[in-house]
Amino acid sequence: MEYLQNDIEGQINFKLADNHTISAGGNIRWNRIQTDNYSLIGENILGDDDEYWGGFFLMDSWSVTDRLTLEGQGRVDHYSET
Repeated sequence: MEYLQNDIEGQINFKLADNHTISAGGNIRWNRIQTDNYSLIGENILGDDDEYWGGFFLMDSWSVTDRLTLEGQGRVDHYSET
């Protein structure tokens, strides 16, 4: 059996003002599972399979005072098996 997992993630930050920052980022991950198709009696056989995940997020942060920060976030994800 062979298993391979790859993952790429990234994020970028934009400073719009001294008290206002926007961050955007995302990730993609994929798994590859490969099995040998020979079997002894009673052995479970799995087929080859690929799974993919992907996501994107956006975050807005605004410092109103030294003690108060307002922050809004959103994220979208996708998984190949659902």
